[in-house]
Amino acid sequence: MPSPFEQNHKHCTVLKAACDDGAVELPKRLGFSIKPDIRSMVLVSKNARITRPKAKIKGLDEILKVDQIKAKIDKAFDGENNPLVMVKIIASDTLEDFARRLAALHIPASFDWHAKFGLQREAVAPQKPVHVAREATPEPALAEPVAVPETVVEEGKKSKLACSSCGTVVAYNIAKFCWFNKPRFGGKVFCFECQKSIPNP
Repeated sequence: MPSPFEQNHKHCTVLKAACDDGAVELPKRLGFSIKPDIRSMVLVSKNARITRPKAKIKGLDEILKVDQIKAKIDKAFDGENNPLVMVKIIASDTLEDFARRLAALHIPASFDWHAKFGLQREAVAPQKPVHVAREATPEPALAEPVAVPETVVEEGKKSKLACSSCGTVVAYNIAKFCWFNKPRFGGKVFCFECQKSIPNP
C-alpha cells in the first residue's frame, strides 16, 4: 500500500514549485505577492485507530483524525507569534480565485492500458458505402430551380475552448475558470498567458 504520508509530501513539493516558478498567479495585498505556507496533513476517519511508534519520527504528528483539523490549524496559527502573519490574511473570494487558477493547471493523467496488458488496438475498418441501384426517372421539361439552403456549421466544442485573444485551444478546466469569472473575462475564454494581461475588476 503506498504511503499517504510520503505521497502528500510529494504533493506539497509540486504545489510549492507551482508557486515559486510563477506557474500560478499569487494573490496580492498592498502590491506584494503573498506566497502560501504549504504544510502537510494526512486526515483519517475519526473512528480510525492511529498507532504511533515509541521512537520519535519527524512528521508523524501530521497524521491526525478529521475532527482534530480545526484545533490543529488554530494551534499552528496561534503559535506563530508574528504580527506579519496578519498581512497574509486575504478575502475568501481572493482565496477562491487563487484556488481556481491553481486547479486550472491540473492535467488529468492518461494511461495506456493496452500497452500495460499487452493488448493490440483493434483497428476499425472503414465501412464501404452501399450503392443502391435506382431506376432512372426522366426529369421534367420545365423544372423550377430549387433553392439550396446554405450549410450551417455549428460551433463545436473545440472551438468554444479556444482563447479569444490568441486562438490557442485550452483545456476544459481553464475555460471553466474563465466562465466562472464572468465579471473579469466577460464570458470569454482566455489561455493562461492571456489571462495575465486582463486585470481583476
